[in-house]
Amino acid sequence: MMTTSWSQALHDAFLKAEDLDDVDKGPVFTPQDETDELATLTISDMVKVHADLTGITAGVSCLSVSAARPTCPDGPASVPTVIARLNEEMSRLPAAETNAYYHAVEMCPRLVNHERKLIFLECENGDVLLAAKKMARYWETRLLVFGPDRCFLPMTLAGAMQGEARNMINRRIWQLLPVTDSAGRAIIFASFGRRNFAEYSVRQELMALWYLLETVIEDENLRRRGYVGLGDSQDMQRRHISRQFEALIGVVLECLPITLRGGHFCHPSRLFCYVLFPVMKYIMPKRIRIRLKLHYGSTDQVLVSLACYCLPRDRVPSELGGGLVLDMNQWIHNRLELENARESKSNSMSPAAASSSVGAAISSAPEAVNNVSASLAAKTLRTDEDAHHNSFASDAAASASAAFERKGRGEGGGRGIQSDPRMTKAIILKEANAAMSLYDALVAGGFAFSQNSKRNDMIDADGITLTQRKNNLCRRIRRRKKKRKAEEEASQSL
Repeated sequence: MMTTSWSQALHDAFLKAEDLDDVDKGPVFTPQDETDELATLTISDMVKVHADLTGITAGVSCLSVSAARPTCPDGPASVPTVIARLNEEMSRLPAAETNAYYHAVEMCPRLVNHERKLIFLECENGDVLLAAKKMARYWETRLLVFGPDRCFLPMTLAGAMQGEARNMINRRIWQLLPVTDSAGRAIIFASFGRRNFAEYSVRQELMALWYLLETVIEDENLRRRGYVGLGDSQDMQRRHISRQFEALIGVVLECLPITLRGGHFCHPSRLFCYVLFPVMKYIMPKRIRIRLKLHYGSTDQVLVSLACYCLPRDRVPSELGGGLVLDMNQWIHNRLELENARESKSNSMSPAAASSSVGAAISSAPEAVNNVSASLAAKTLRTDEDAHHNSFASDAAASASAAFERKGRGEGGGRGIQSDPRMTKAIILKEANAAMSLYDALVAGGFAFSQNSKRNDMIDADGITLTQRKNNLCRRIRRRKKKRKAEEEASQSL
């Protein structure tokens, strides 16, 4: 159980990496550190690590979330009860850790629906408290990585990833292989030598990796089995390592509702082994660090070594001497068709006609891919066209958080977040417990009231009276009921 907030963990990650501009002098994870850490592992810990690396645990889970009907440890009948418990645990977490989550509840309820919540429960083996904490961390980290203009959009190439299809095709730094390993786990392949942070930002790379992992999470079987990382390290130089990326990659991987089973770095150079890798291990969380493996030698020797970890030659990319030829352009094409078909279905349009239009538009990819992505995004919300920059240090995180707080309290104008997470939390609590008074719901949501000497009413820190807050709460609850009723009638008419 964590004793510090996830915001503090993100801040600490930046501080931990603050000296990495000069990787030769920065803090590293030494051989003695590794020896000391291994000595702290129990036999049970070592068995789990070995099982993850060799694929023995693939597919093992005490919980299942069916695509058709979510289930919990006690079966479908317990879903409402478990969700209610999860919402209760979420309401007990500090407001600073749940602001992003409650904004998501207000702005994109489909992204925090029951099925999505059950995925977090599945990841934490049914532990309601851990699932609530992970879900809060997920949204806080998603806000940090994607920014307030993209965070609450659907995780699609036309939504949160608008404009990034071209970068993913051209860079091909992170790719999802079209096959699983021999244990049935997804494989994320990284070509570190293709990095060029002078041409694109760390934030864009994190977004691309996040998106790939979200596509894996969509598949129940892959989600339950987890995934492995496979990296080509032979051309990795000092310019290919970023202190911001290495500081954030660990917390990003830990907040997503899917488990990394192991990471494999192939053909590491001496520079990588003795300079870059110790820096990476210093920053990585312990759970990830103890599951990292280096594979040395010739192409054949590396392939033999990988085969011991469920990665035979036919499931290894050609860049590493394997038999798998990757086509990122085709992968993006397939994703656009899939996402467009889903959007068309939700809008009661013809998926066949929409797919046909997408296929015609993509015929001259990669340029057309970006155009299709932009045209699809026009159906959702506008996003920040110049959100990317060539640095992503802690001051950027702080400014994003500050803007988030200002807009969350209604202090900012323009587009973006316009809801107060305290009110959203009060609404959820009041809807869950009709007997709760309006005042108690507001206080539990995070409002603090004091007596106003000038008028016969109480006011909060923003100068809004208790009566006004109560009226707003009632109005919002009525509006949500009306909206749910309209959605139910619309779904019944289909």
